[in-house]
Amino acid sequence: MLHSNYLKQLDLQDIVVFLNLLELRSAKRTAELMSVSQPTVSYCLKRLRGCFDDTLFASSQGVLLPTTKAEKIAPYLRMVMTAKDKPIATVVGNNVGQLKAGAPIAVAVPLASSYVVAGPKRG
Repeated sequence: MLHSNYLKQLDLQDIVVFLNLLELRSAKRTAELMSVSQPTVSYCLKRLRGCFDDTLFASSQGVLLPTTKAEKIAPYLRMVMTAKDKPIATVVGNNVGQLKAGAPIAVAVPLASSYVVAGPKRG
């Protein structure tokens, strides 16, 4: 289950931590790569776990293994990271020409969350 109230509390750092943990499989290496402390990575992971109601990563022999849910939400969080630099009109799929501002995370995360909950609309 997706907790939309928690989702609103996520920021880009949380999403970047998630994606780096997924790739590196290590909180220590994620912290080093991002130039943040390990407690910061842990705190971000705690927020992500609350948001997605899942442990997201399980430790096994010193390696963080993603849960099934983590693997399923990863493409949508990658989409958020890609969408944050695109114009809102592109993100929303609207052809209104005057929308030129970049999509803030407040717009991109709810859009991605609708895909996580319902999946993309099919033809």
